[in-house]
Amino acid sequence: PPRPALTLPAYTIRVTDPLKHGDGVSSYVSYKVLATRTAGGGGSGSGAGVIRRFRDFAWLAGRLARTRRGAILPPLPEKTAVTGRLAAPSAAFVEGRRAALETFLTSLAAHPLLADAPDLASFLEAPEEEWALVMARADHADAVQAGLAADPAAAVPAPPPDAFAPAPT
Repeated sequence: PPRPALTLPAYTIRVTDPLKHGDGVSSYVSYKVLATRTAGGGGSGSGAGVIRRFRDFAWLAGRLARTRRGAILPPLPEKTAVTGRLAAPSAAFVEGRRAALETFLTSLAAHPLLADAPDLASFLEAPEEEWALVMARADHADAVQAGLAADPAAAVPAPPPDAFAPAPT
């Protein structure tokens, strides 16, 4: 029997430039994600890169697990360094995580059930402000579906423009 055609990933992905922000418990590391669309992926992709932090990668993994049920996702690296809660992560830990995040994204982009996910494309291409809106809208839609938030279509209509005008004296 003929073998199925090999599908190439739609992106070539690199995770670079880990940068620590803040100090103490509120510190975090951001990464530049460079995703270039390949010939098989259509489009061109800017290749300029977007900035993401670990919680963005974790959000993407959770979202894909909910929207692409049955797909086996590649593992995310550990969230924190084992050296202590308040200690800054070592350079080796940050580099290991960077490499693991790159492997995670490359695996998603090559996955037959995940590569075409709109959330993955947004993660790889949307500027930071737009990405924040993508996450907020998806979280709200999930909450509406779970019955934890009001459906915006059933929202109370806005009051008329003069409803809050002071009463004539």
